[in-house]
Amino acid sequence: MSILGQLNQSVGKNIKARRLQNGLTLEKLAEDADLSVNYIGQVERGEKNITIYTLFRIAKGLHLKKPHELLLEASEDIYPNLHMNKEKD
Repeated sequence: MSILGQLNQSVGKNIKARRLQNGLTLEKLAEDADLSVNYIGQVERGEKNITIYTLFRIAKGLHLKKPHELLLEASEDIYPNLHMNKEKD
């Protein structure tokens, strides 16, 4: 899987985890982020390469004070893979 694919999956996993921690349904997050339920589901499954703007909308829907945490958590999840891929080049 590409680095972008790994990043999308990790961001999606972190969004879903935060949503569940906050007791939000897909429908409520979609409403609060002004996005469709299907789109949020695709993001959570890592099927969408979202923009920074969309990431901030989702973070707002999750009531996060620091939206960049979603991206930071994702980069920490895949950092070992990034390091390994650089050594292979």
